[in-house]
Amino acid sequence: MSKGLKRYKMYGLYGNRTTLEMLKTTLAGGRASHSYLIHGDKGVGKKTLAAGIASELTGCTNVHAHPDVIWAQHEGKLGGFKVEYVRSLLTDAFILPNNADRKVYIFTDCDNMNAFAQNALLKVVEEPPEFTYFIFTVSNRDNILPTILSRVISIGLSECSDEECRTALAEKDYSPEEIEDAVSAFHGNVGMCIAYLSDEALKNSTQTARNIAMSLAQGNEYGLLKAFGEAESDRAYLKNVIVMLDKIVRDASAFRYGGRMIGCSYEAAKTLSGKYTIKQLDSIHNILTETVSELGKNVGISIETASLCGRIFDGK
Repeated sequence: MSKGLKRYKMYGLYGNRTTLEMLKTTLAGGRASHSYLIHGDKGVGKKTLAAGIASELTGCTNVHAHPDVIWAQHEGKLGGFKVEYVRSLLTDAFILPNNADRKVYIFTDCDNMNAFAQNALLKVVEEPPEFTYFIFTVSNRDNILPTILSRVISIGLSECSDEECRTALAEKDYSPEEIEDAVSAFHGNVGMCIAYLSDEALKNSTQTARNIAMSLAQGNEYGLLKAFGEAESDRAYLKNVIVMLDKIVRDASAFRYGGRMIGCSYEAAKTLSGKYTIKQLDSIHNILTETVSELGKNVGISIETASLCGRIFDGK
């Protein structure tokens, strides 16, 4: 393993060197904020960093089993936080810590935290007890109310390099073949690479996205319908496939200008780039984005996928 790569690892994460070094300096200097919002794509290490900050604040290495580090529990189908539960935690926030000098409340995956729960947090986030700290993680910071955003320190995380990702996966004893397979699909996103290697459903959805992209690149409408049909049995699975397909379409545009690839199929992106104009690719991107939004509503999946295929080929 390269010694150079080792230097980029902090809080258990590779990459994001400047961001993490600034955070480390702030925490070590006793200038910690009472509220942090960590944002970035799924798999880039938001929860890992949240645990690292909590460890710095409490002086505890096992923050998943410490009485003064409270991991808020998700509830409901959407995985949000009920306002009554949030209020109960806020009442507890004024009680002195058990063992440490500080107590930390961690709210992960806050994209589906509704406005009522966020508003309940507002006053305590604005004026917390001296010993109380909050950490939130979210994929898209636009899902957080501006009134909350203005009262937290935002930390954006991005993927590490492909080589750093290979190093991280090698540390977990994956074989060279497994590592190359995962990195070809998810590049520098360590969390998604690990999920890909352990979750057969994610492997299947990745392959489905590749099949759809190649059918689109080859102008094969039947192949496109067939591939989408294989994903129709599960709404969440289909949404995941479309999101991955959209990244391949994005890569097709970036391919012309030597941009970094983020999708799961270099070959499909290359072929799409030669077949469609930038304007056409942008149109396909918009169609895919609209479809993901529609799938969040109570619409028939078969009808939506048939409409999607028709719109894509009509707009070529």
